Amino acid sequence: MPASLLPLALCLLPLAQASGEEGGGAHLRPTVHSAHGESHDLPGAPESTDDGDHPHESAPLDPPGGVKVGETLEIHAWAGAGYSAHKLADGEVAYGPDVRMARMAGRVHYDHEGDIFFQFEASDGTARLLDARVSIEMGEHFEVRAGRMKTSTSAEYLVPQPILHHVNRARLIEWVPKRQVGVEAIVTPFQPGFDLQAGVFNVAGTEPVEGSGALLIGRLRFEPVHNFQVHLSYTDHQEGRRADPSFHPEHDQLIDGAIEFDTDGWMFHVEGLGRLENEAHGRGLVTFASVGHHFGHDPDGFGIEPVVAYDHIVEEIGVSENAAAGLNVLIHGHHLMQLTEFELHRYPDGTTDQAVYVQLRGGV
Repeated sequence: MPASLLPLALCLLPLAQASGEEGGGAHLRPTVHSAHGESHDLPGAPESTDDGDHPHESAPLDPPGGVKVGETLEIHAWAGAGYSAHKLADGEVAYGPDVRMARMAGRVHYDHEGDIFFQFEASDGTARLLDARVSIEMGEHFEVRAGRMKTSTSAEYLVPQPILHHVNRARLIEWVPKRQVGVEAIVTPFQPGFDLQAGVFNVAGTEPVEGSGALLIGRLRFEPVHNFQVHLSYTDHQEGRRADPSFHPEHDQLIDGAIEFDTDGWMFHVEGLGRLENEAHGRGLVTFASVGHHFGHDPDGFGIEPVVAYDHIVEEIGVSENAAAGLNVLIHGHHLMQLTEFELHRYPDGTTDQAVYVQLRGGV
């Protein structure tokens, strides 16, 4: 491990004392995972010049993005804003302009040795840390990450926010752990397209707290054929040796499975999340499916994308549903686009509401 990484790691990890999660997101998007299934909230690194023999470089994030500064540093910046109108169940209408994304990020590369990723969000006018993650590559088939980063419970949540095809993410991400401070190991025993992840995360914040225990997450991702990806994960909260009865973890036991398929302009995503145990909310099951089609030949040029998605949520309190339909106009690929979306929601008590979103999004 290069000695230069140690001071950088020690400097970045304490930054995770700040907090912040993205709001909405989408159901549908292109497959944008690295060889180890990694994805941040910014789409990608420049196209790799590697010949593909190294698993960390053979599947660069797509679409390419960022501005290179020198040999090792990339800078990313994204913004999203628009207008929304929400008709509530009681008939009242809430409407007005909003800012949904204002992000700045950077990535420092060390060829075949690791990298550092950090990201800030300031859509509400106050900058806060989203990611501060150090990655060390130990050979071609093993990687260790530490810091504040996305957990890998949900395939939907791992998709970068700027390239989502809807304004709001699927409902299942409300049940999964978001960004946590932890350590994660990734093993790629074979060629890229098959990897195993295992992580231990702090459920109490940025510092260990006696009695809070730890969040354990395991994930298997494999791509049996090109553009067809399968995701399986298991999440479990393990109590500490001296469990504190007053501490109630937000996430207990979760199991998630997803299939993503992208071919000839068609994009499909199906995912199911089971909540096996939760002291506060009980058991439950969320499933969602999405489909869309991209009309256009230039990924960095003009294109049209009609998209639809459906969520079905079963909880002990009842069943709720979400339906979404949108039309995206890609002006300069996903780097500059306009999204229009209509959503219909039905709640367990039988009430319904609707929402319309119009958003502009862009970045590098």
